[in-house]
Amino acid sequence: AEDGIRDIGVTGVQTCALPILRFVTTWGVTGQDSAQLKDITALAVAADGRVFVTCAATTYAVQVFDMNGRFERGFGRHELGPGNFSLPSGLAFTSGDRVCVSDAIRQIVQVFETDGTFVGTFGGVGIGLAQFREPSALAGDGHGLLALAEKSGSRFQVLWLR
Repeated sequence: AEDGIRDIGVTGVQTCALPILRFVTTWGVTGQDSAQLKDITALAVAADGRVFVTCAATTYAVQVFDMNGRFERGFGRHELGPGNFSLPSGLAFTSGDRVCVSDAIRQIVQVFETDGTFVGTFGGVGIGLAQFREPSALAGDGHGLLALAEKSGSRFQVLWLR
């Protein structure tokens, strides 16, 4: 519906009539290959409208789709080494058109250019500043501030990325 959300599912039709909400689109095919989604853990929309999605069980840990849902590229695999992931858990944009992705198992945040180029990493397990205990969510203001929530640490930290 133009004035809200209408969901036709197994249990019937559900409608959400919110005058401030307009349904735009939905996409996704279940699977583990490129352009498929399985066990989504986070997503964020870039300033240019591209949608970045992290999944726990796909070939690429981070997948990038255009605003029409077409797969553009993926980066970071579920294997060892810099730029790869064990369990991506959060995703946010920061200054310089960079994307930060947290890993709940490795207890780190990895930083990438939006084209997937690995920039660096920070964090590690602990209770000190910029150390984490199961990072579970990220939020960025696009200008350098990054907020990170910890599932086991029962806290959040606000960090400034240059």
